Amino acid sequence: MDSSRKRLLWIGWDGADWNHIGPLLKQGLLPNLSQLIDEGVSGNLATLQPALSPMLWTSAATGKHAPEHGILGFSEPDLQSGGSRPFSSDSRECMAIWNMATAHNLKSNVINWWASHPAEAINGCVVSNLFEGIRKTAEGIIAAPGTVFPADKLDQYKRYKVFPEELTSEQICAFLPLADEIDQQSDSRLDILARSLAEMLTTHSVATAVIEQEPWDFTAVYYTAVDHFCHAFMQYCAPQQRHISDSDFAIFKDVVSNCYRFSDMMLGRLLDFCDENTTVVLCSDHGFYSNQRRLRSTPREPAGPAAWHREFGVFIAKGPNIRRGESLCGASLIDMCPTLLTLLDLPVGKDMSGRPLVEIFRESPDVKWIDSWETHRDSGVIHQAPASSESSVDADESLASHDVLLRHFEDLGYVEHSDDLKTQKAHAKTEIKFNLARSYSFLSRFSDATKLFSELVIEHPWESRFVTHLVSSYFAEGDYESCLSLIQKSYDVNATPNQYVKLIWCECNESLNLDESRTASVLSELAKSTHSGILNRIALLHMKRRNNEVAERLFLRALKFDRENAEALSGLAANYTKCCRNEEAMEMAMRSIALIYRKPKAHLYLGIAAARLGQYE
Repeated sequence: MDSSRKRLLWIGWDGADWNHIGPLLKQGLLPNLSQLIDEGVSGNLATLQPALSPMLWTSAATGKHAPEHGILGFSEPDLQSGGSRPFSSDSRECMAIWNMATAHNLKSNVINWWASHPAEAINGCVVSNLFEGIRKTAEGIIAAPGTVFPADKLDQYKRYKVFPEELTSEQICAFLPLADEIDQQSDSRLDILARSLAEMLTTHSVATAVIEQEPWDFTAVYYTAVDHFCHAFMQYCAPQQRHISDSDFAIFKDVVSNCYRFSDMMLGRLLDFCDENTTVVLCSDHGFYSNQRRLRSTPREPAGPAAWHREFGVFIAKGPNIRRGESLCGASLIDMCPTLLTLLDLPVGKDMSGRPLVEIFRESPDVKWIDSWETHRDSGVIHQAPASSESSVDADESLASHDVLLRHFEDLGYVEHSDDLKTQKAHAKTEIKFNLARSYSFLSRFSDATKLFSELVIEHPWESRFVTHLVSSYFAEGDYESCLSLIQKSYDVNATPNQYVKLIWCECNESLNLDESRTASVLSELAKSTHSGILNRIALLHMKRRNNEVAERLFLRALKFDRENAEALSGLAANYTKCCRNEEAMEMAMRSIALIYRKPKAHLYLGIAAARLGQYE
């Protein structure tokens, strides 16, 4: 390794969360992560919506939101089979950071990134996310074409694939000391752990091999382990929940913690390849609910497991020009690509949605800008040969590898199972439209969202999730009449357990001055909720009525259930501003902005309070 060469190592830990990391750090169980934090900058990283990993990690790598980059879920229609396949790099509609590095002759390695198959012809090496689909047959270990670039390196790296059946009892017992007490004939949880562990070891084995054997200026490595282990075993963690048996608690309570500890060991191995000129950035795309905020059950719908995803992931950076031992506030996942480009001394696209996190630097960088990276698409080399050039044998192997990954998505609950190809395709098209609509809502493009939600309700009138989102979209647009009409057609407000529908019904009545006594009764019942989002919106209604003390109590209750609730903090800032409690308003506004920087109202209340206190600058 050339010790004078500046390098950037980007590590993705899907689903990593400070609430679970914190106690392990205090116990000294994550020494490598602790060193990164002590010697660098760390903080929250706000996620995007919908919080689905293929969409999120592509946004992180491109600096674009999902409607712009085109990766809209886990699966897409497959023209070749007539069914569905995992979202591919062919569907990504803009350049990723490894293409940008290629355009400037930098060497890049990309390992296991979402939607990176087929591997792109970059200046470097790509091991695509379909590496997980490598199969062991009587003829040997077989991989789909496009799994590795350059293609002639496939044989070199496919031997690093770890299969679940190759794991030893010692490896399993490191995660699950009481594994012998599990009846494997009737209990699939040990199998789930083995497959997740094998995937974790595969990613790490090939990553270390590529980093050691290939020259690089930039390397991106993505690990699924924390997210997958959390989905399978977070419900068993301490404190024991009422619905978890004593035997299950005893057997599985430490699995998630052991996953973090093993991830830390793998991090230590990656850090062995880094010298004083290497900047290391570790982040997660979202967090994961733990402790008292765990779900009792997972929604039984496509992508239902995403309900476990907390709004904040983690960000850590350490390097020669990174501040030491400091905290980062207000960062978002959409800021990742601009920040990484700045670390590589490459220009940031003006059409990117994020910003370079210049506050992490010890010496302010000279941020370079470019109108758009898309004008450099040819020099970034986006794709390999089209799928049509594959032989029939290659095509069959691609379908088999796709099937392995799709079955994995089904096991995790992200994709509905169907053996019928037409049904697979229809499911994929539906989820793409739904995810695009939700992304529009997140970006406040409500008219675009309403159009798609309306189509989904017409196509699938029995699916309540589409109706609920259309109700919310009508309300966000200010179309209260359509909103009320849809609620009345779809729900019995007195009987429905859907608290959000009840709340929006109340908000519409409030806006249209309808049914005041019944509205007050429903709101009184909703105020007993333990859902912070519900409490925030009821508090805002009381603020409109100038019931400021009631609003304050509700916002504070919301914070009791979720201390990192940016909406509640912004609401308190507004409430205190109205009551001329300016110092408290400033504090709440700054706490809200520190969590999610892009909150215009929080900045407004901060400015009003500062002006009142004479802090004009």
